[in-house]
Amino acid sequence: MNDAPDDTRPDDAVSEEARPDDAGSEEARSDDAGSEEARLEDTARGETPPMEVRPDGPAAFRLGFVPGVNPAKWVRTWRARLTVPLELVPLPTDDAGAAVRAGDVEAALVRRPVATHDGHERVLHAIPLYDEVPVVVVSKEHLLSLADDVALDDLVAETVWHPLDDRFDWDALASGDEPTAVTGAPPGVPGYTRPGHAKEAVEIVASGVGVVVLPMSLARLHHRRDVVAVPLTDGPTSGVSLAWPAYDGDPLCEELVGIVRGRSVHSSRGAAAQDQAADQAAQGSSGRDGGRTTGATALTRTGEARRKKNAAARAQADRTAAQQRKRGDQSRARGKGKKRGR
Repeated sequence: MNDAPDDTRPDDAVSEEARPDDAGSEEARSDDAGSEEARLEDTARGETPPMEVRPDGPAAFRLGFVPGVNPAKWVRTWRARLTVPLELVPLPTDDAGAAVRAGDVEAALVRRPVATHDGHERVLHAIPLYDEVPVVVVSKEHLLSLADDVALDDLVAETVWHPLDDRFDWDALASGDEPTAVTGAPPGVPGYTRPGHAKEAVEIVASGVGVVVLPMSLARLHHRRDVVAVPLTDGPTSGVSLAWPAYDGDPLCEELVGIVRGRSVHSSRGAAAQDQAADQAAQGSSGRDGGRTTGATALTRTGEARRKKNAAARAQADRTAAQQRKRGDQSRARGKGKKRGR
């Protein structure tokens, strides 16, 4: 699949003496921003911190992601727009689609190709987000480490490790077709075994035995001082997609799709549309309950602000009506007193 932020609050009315030092405030905000960036980077490495779920709010939306994918920018946009907590769930590369189908997560950032059909039935929606450059990871002592780039022909005589979580469609590369499944094997001499995952393959390469072909982001994730990643000019394509259940009409999935695709916060789809529909239904019920039915907690911060504004307007209208009734009662009381005085 293609193309998440901070609440701002007005300063309290305080005297100049009571205001904190500006430099100290800037430093505190800088520390907060730095810690948030560090936390998101830890998440991208699979070190997911516990999420804080508001006791009075909706359950968290679980977004899975595979190693090497950094969802930080989309997470920031989500938190800026939505009131629903976002929980990041690390997933194994070779089982990410299955986690979505099983309901372990509501959506996932997965590596292509991803199986979207079970027979003739579509079980997942998936939209491509971006493609990645394939690289060959070699030991620093290897001759290929001196090259600016390499081709597949350069690997024919090399021992090429093939991790079990490899997502390249090698058969499609050989035939010139679009990658649709994880098939085939890389060129070169196969290793005596298949490493369980990319990290294990890089560790073997670092010992000076063989090479491994990986997407650029995985090579960066598992980078070591004793290995070098060299671009592979004619290698298989790899990319990242957003996948979510085909049968699910969850507006939060639509909202996430809008975020990764770069839709405006005012888009007519997803959670914003649900909030607007709930608000319109509440306005339609004004004849029965005075228009005070707002339904469930607003999903978007825009919807939440709109409901607070509407609630404040209703409270002001109630106060105005109460004052008018009080003045009317006082006026009638004065009129009765004048009549008795006559």
